[in-house]
Amino acid sequence: MVVALILTLGALQLASNMGRRLNRGESRGRALAVFIAASIGLHNLGEGMAVGAAYSLGEVALGAFLIGGFALHNVTEGLGIAAPIARDRVSFPFLAGVGLLAGVPTILGTLIGGLAYVPVLAAVLLAVGAAAALQVVFQISALIARRGAEELGRPATILGFAAGLVLMYGTALLVAL
Repeated sequence: MVVALILTLGALQLASNMGRRLNRGESRGRALAVFIAASIGLHNLGEGMAVGAAYSLGEVALGAFLIGGFALHNVTEGLGIAAPIARDRVSFPFLAGVGLLAGVPTILGTLIGGLAYVPVLAAVLLAVGAAAALQVVFQISALIARRGAEELGRPATILGFAAGLVLMYGTALLVAL
């Protein structure tokens, strides 16, 4: 599992560096949004697998609960995709494309978990998802560093961070119940 995490982090970092070199003419924000959407898609593959596994085990209530929790959780992931393009004018097809790139792997993961659940594969896919989520944190941190530290002190940034924490801990409390 650790090997999958390290390999995925390395591959995503390599892809990020190559993407920066290839997309010099295109909006840097758009390229970053696509990269983040792809990383979130990898992350969502493991989430979908958890839902599929719950249903394949006959745990319909757990599967439904996971869908609800992941839906709330994915709202905050959408903010990560939107952050790099917040100042850009983007078309609806672009937004739909990054949404599909981030969301469709959830369906694929659900099929894998529901039809062919293998514990080792589950561990590897969850490690890949964790690495992808960590890579998103790296990319957003770099974006904030490029835009300047003064943005961290803005009321909208502070309120957004606080709202994210409340949602994160709120959904964690629901899972604990």
